[in-house]
Amino acid sequence: MQRTPEQRAAHANWMRLVAAGDAAAFETLYDEFADLVFSLAMSMLRDRGRAEDAAQDVWVKVWNAAGSFDPERASVATWLTTLAHRHLIDLLRRAKVRIADRSGAEPGDEVAARMSNDEDIAEQAIDIAYSADVRSAMAELSGDQRRSLELAYFGGYSQSEIAGILGKPLGTVKTYMFQGMRRLREILGVDLEHPAHR
Repeated sequence: MQRTPEQRAAHANWMRLVAAGDAAAFETLYDEFADLVFSLAMSMLRDRGRAEDAAQDVWVKVWNAAGSFDPERASVATWLTTLAHRHLIDLLRRAKVRIADRSGAEPGDEVAARMSNDEDIAEQAIDIAYSADVRSAMAELSGDQRRSLELAYFGGYSQSEIAGILGKPLGTVKTYMFQGMRRLREILGVDLEHPAHR
C-alpha cells in the first residue's frame, strides 16, 4: 500500500517515541504494521506457528532497535520489513544448518557459501522493502527473473539451490538474478547495490 507523506511523517514520529521508550507509541506502530510483518513471516516460513513466533521476535527487535531508525534513509515500512526479512533469513539459515547437522553434511561449508557474495547476489534485495512499489516492479520482470529473486528473497535459497529448484544451470540462474536486479534498479530508480539506508 502506497502511503502519503503525512502518513510516513506520522510513522517516523511513532518511531522517535518508541526509541524514547513510549509503550503507547509502540502499540500504535504495532497496530499499523503487524499484518505486514506477519505476512512476510508467513510467506517465508510457510507455517503459522513459526511465523507467529518469528513475528513476535521481530517486534522485540523493533522495540530494542528503534533508535537506529533514520527517517532520512528509509520509511518506517522499509525499515521494518528489512529488519524482519533479515531475522527471517537468519531463521531459515539456522534451520538448514540444523538439518545438515542431522544428515551428516558439513554445515560450515553451507554457511560459508551462503555468506559469499558470488553465491547469493539477491541478498542485495534484503535492503529494499517488499513494498507495493517493489511488488509492482517485480511484476514487470520476466517469469524466470521474478521466480529466482522470490526464491532468494522469500525462501532464503542460495543460487545453487535455486538452480536445482528451477532445473536450470547455475550460470543461467545468476544471469536471471543479475538481470532482474538491474531491471528493478531501473524501474525503482534505486541503487540496489549501494542502498541509501545501509
